[in-house]
Amino acid sequence: MLDLKTREDLQRLIDEKLPESLTLDYKASPALDKNSGGRAELVKDVTAFANSAGGQIIYGIPEKNGVPQPLDGGVDRSQISPEWIDQVISSNASPRIQDLGVTTIPLDGDSCVAYVLSIPQATSFAPHQNTIDYKYYRRSELRSIPMYDYEIRDILRRATTPDLWINFRFDTGKATAVNFPPQTDVSDPIKLHASIGNKSQQPATYAVIKLFIDNAFTLTSGAGLSHINDINVFRDHHLKGLLKLWGGISHIPIFREVTFAVADMPLQFTVDSKCLESSDFYFAYEILTAGFSTRKYIRIIQHPRRTLQILDEIDG
Repeated sequence: MLDLKTREDLQRLIDEKLPESLTLDYKASPALDKNSGGRAELVKDVTAFANSAGGQIIYGIPEKNGVPQPLDGGVDRSQISPEWIDQVISSNASPRIQDLGVTTIPLDGDSCVAYVLSIPQATSFAPHQNTIDYKYYRRSELRSIPMYDYEIRDILRRATTPDLWINFRFDTGKATAVNFPPQTDVSDPIKLHASIGNKSQQPATYAVIKLFIDNAFTLTSGAGLSHINDINVFRDHHLKGLLKLWGGISHIPIFREVTFAVADMPLQFTVDSKCLESSDFYFAYEILTAGFSTRKYIRIIQHPRRTLQILDEIDG
């Protein structure tokens, strides 16, 4: 999750125009309201994040078409306190959401503040019901929507089957500069690290892992992974595939408490300057293990200063 503690941290999101995503939601301060509609909307959004991939809701930043706008006047802390937010959610989400975080960021002295709600993905206690309207919600694109029965059953299985995920990062974290040597159109190599973890208490004794890299990038090192068939088109993007087989004999089971690298070395790729005419790119991964399979796409956006940033996951 984003490390948001100061007004400057919030201003950076606005300056970089970081858009809303599956795991990030901007809301104007008046969205926090003590009336029945405001309470219901708060619980709906928080339970939707918990039932999906987790994430953060920021109150104090309005949005337009998913893009953050300048900070508003903030929430009156004397009227809406962190304790009130926690009490409303705790009283109306069943079961109670574990490890919910409410961060207070002063905007105008101590009276007007922004609130950042950090919501972990539910696993053992999933799914969470909004007991105000007795519905279960999930995130879909930029909205909180009611869940179908099969989706509720899928979440119930989180506690009894592995729930594996892949985390991508560059050497410098979730963002990296694209640097070009003098008089060349091909960037310096960019290293991409992939690590695997488990959100469930149920260990995975083996895994078949497929990683996919946008064809706009030139893969210069596959870290020893086998090449497989590409994904032909996703949102007009072609992705090339790599395969990793993980057996229970050569590796310990994948437990919830442990994350480790998919490959011994990072993947490496370069970027042609012509490719930077595009505003976004994609990575993807597929995982198969006993009782669990998933495909996720990861969007990468380009900032004007030739910076690539790993953004959010999209279901395949």
